[in-house]
Amino acid sequence: DQTASRGGFLEPAGLAQIKYFHHLTRSVEYERRGGSEFLKEQIANLPEKYKAEASSIIEGYLAKKGQTMKPWLRTFNSAAMVHTVLTTLLLAPISSITDLGGVAMRGKEMNNLDLFFKNILNATKGTESYATALRLGTIMQEGTDTVMVSVGDMDFSNKWARDIMHKFFKYTGLNLWTRYSRVVAVGMGRDFFIRNAEELSDPNITPARRETLLRWMAEGHPDLTAQDVLEWADGSNFGTEAQLRVDHAIRKFADESVVRPNQGQRPSWANDPRFQVLFQLKSFFYAFGDTVVAGAIREGANRHATDGKFTGAGQMALLAGVTLIPLTMLGLEARELIKYLLQAATPG
Repeated sequence: DQTASRGGFLEPAGLAQIKYFHHLTRSVEYERRGGSEFLKEQIANLPEKYKAEASSIIEGYLAKKGQTMKPWLRTFNSAAMVHTVLTTLLLAPISSITDLGGVAMRGKEMNNLDLFFKNILNATKGTESYATALRLGTIMQEGTDTVMVSVGDMDFSNKWARDIMHKFFKYTGLNLWTRYSRVVAVGMGRDFFIRNAEELSDPNITPARRETLLRWMAEGHPDLTAQDVLEWADGSNFGTEAQLRVDHAIRKFADESVVRPNQGQRPSWANDPRFQVLFQLKSFFYAFGDTVVAGAIREGANRHATDGKFTGAGQMALLAGVTLIPLTMLGLEARELIKYLLQAATPG
């Protein structure tokens, strides 16, 4: 075994497990929902003019387009990806401080900022938030570098390129920062749903407020109830469907707070690995806009539709003004300052 490991035939146990489940889970879930036959039936029911486009989009989602890619193009894309990462993302952990703004924005209102600051200070190993994030699969032993490089792109890169990028993200601190921000998001999500559930239990709550809180609960899971959350908080419903609903809601809250780009959050052509050299790094910004920025806009529109006033929508803008924008400014300024100081210390 030791000889095989030295020869590169064996992966460390944690990383091997993640890679195994990465492929196995996709295959099992795909087949459980009907697999290729189901998709073919759905495409066959479309008007003729949409069939080719639908087939192309689905192939991109399933990472099928790169199967005919020439070896030389794979090598070229791998080298280009490594070059871009090494020359662009050295200070990515610093500029990624913006991620915390997404967590605050997902909290929906100014009154929940105390939960945000509380979880910033309680997101290290050994905390309840860390244990919950690990149990929910929101953080992993390895692989968090896929925030900056899409999983689909990594699948169609050469092994040497994946190894270089993994080590780069590890030693520049991006993996550590991504793990920390996701733990913050999980803790924030837990406290967010518990606070909503406690408020829903108040018999004096106004109908309008109740409607808003129920909508927020449904965003986590369509069948989530205040009782589910309160029982989850005291540990009395573990091992039940109610616990799974709460787990799903918290996991979704975290995924919508800290961006995890996927094939559905980019143009269809960008899912073709032959073009990954053109789209590299853009997945993050597309996903950030779709998840965080557009999410805030949708929440503002929902509040306006509820009461016909702009007060609620204005609160989302204010929340962005006191969290997202300052954190972005801080990250960019800190990065530029470090670049300036490094340039002075190491000319050229």
